[in-house]
Amino acid sequence: MKKVALITGATGGLGRALALEHVRHGGDVILVARKATKVHALAAELHQVAPGQQVESMVVDFTAANAAQQVFAAVQALG
Repeated sequence: MKKVALITGATGGLGRALALEHVRHGGDVILVARKATKVHALAAELHQVAPGQQVESMVVDFTAANAAQQVFAAVQALG
């Protein structure tokens, strides 16, 4: 069974480190962060580190009322 990690705050120190380690160990990741440029840059970096792993990125601000529903819907859409 494939392991998929949903990482919020993905562009911060701990989130970034978790994402890197997860793809290095064969897992897929869904990156969630507030800043589009940072989260997309991290996704590109992870594709370079582990080209065979699925890396998805989402721009979400969890201070918004519907943020959790937005992430849940996106995760469901990915299967």
